[in-house]
Amino acid sequence: MAKLEKKRLTAFAIIGMVTIVVVVGLWLCQNKQRSSTEPQTQIDSSQDSELLEDPSDCLPMVTAAEGGGPEKIKLPQEGIPTTLMVSFSAMFSETQAKEFNKHSFMGLFYDSSNQQYATKRITDQICPSGLLDSENDLEPVFHWPIAKKDKEAINFAFHNPFITQEQSNIKSIANVPMVMEPGKSIKFSAKEYNYLLRATDQVAEITGANHHSDYTLVLRSQKKTGGPVNEVLISYIPWFDDGAVTLLFLGDLDGDSYPDLLIDNAYKYTETGESGVLFLTKKSKLHGLPQPISFETRGSKVEETEGQFVFYGC
Repeated sequence: MAKLEKKRLTAFAIIGMVTIVVVVGLWLCQNKQRSSTEPQTQIDSSQDSELLEDPSDCLPMVTAAEGGGPEKIKLPQEGIPTTLMVSFSAMFSETQAKEFNKHSFMGLFYDSSNQQYATKRITDQICPSGLLDSENDLEPVFHWPIAKKDKEAINFAFHNPFITQEQSNIKSIANVPMVMEPGKSIKFSAKEYNYLLRATDQVAEITGANHHSDYTLVLRSQKKTGGPVNEVLISYIPWFDDGAVTLLFLGDLDGDSYPDLLIDNAYKYTETGESGVLFLTKKSKLHGLPQPISFETRGSKVEETEGQFVFYGC
């Protein structure tokens, strides 16, 4: 009887142990299947990478105005001295006409019928306009009679080693002209880069009114695969009121498929009084970013009083 009881207890023990092993095995199997179907939590390394939207690191570059007063724009580079960018907002003196006629120019034309730009070789010479400057010893006034199609306008003429080929069907990435007010930004892509053109400023309340300062226009770039963000300072205005920068063109002018810019600074804030600046990417080593190439040269003859330019015939 004692032996039978002992065998029964042993059998119960074995059954209990087998049951525990089976239950544990089933639990382990279920958890293994669950863990294989659930997404694994990974550390997101992108949290430590830079973003185009991050604050700019560009340091403002300014120079003090003569006799004190507000500081003026000083671009990060001096451009290329042998290049020219000529606007058509005024007439030319004879001296200026002779100098410009020594160079070959490519013009940036805009066709309003298809809203596209083109670069064309300018073969016309600056010549007498038939006007005399009555306030400067009746000096002859010269102009540039560039041949244009209907609904076509000439924006600038360039003389530089980068814009040398005639191109058609050039489009501006942005609807221009565009005033880059503080807070305005443009995102776009070109080749392997994503870009952000952004205008910012600082606002402080002084005697109950908001005062704006440190207007900064910066173009930032980052490879589409990620990585470091690079940037170039496009313009800076220390004391900002109504002097926001106007974007005149954003697209490819030099044929390398990277974005070039034409901007118009508020002239009263500029160091030299030349408000237009051409930025090109060709030959630049700034990670797909443009560098300043030419500063605008205006015609030296400006009619400042009514009747200053007197017509004397063809």
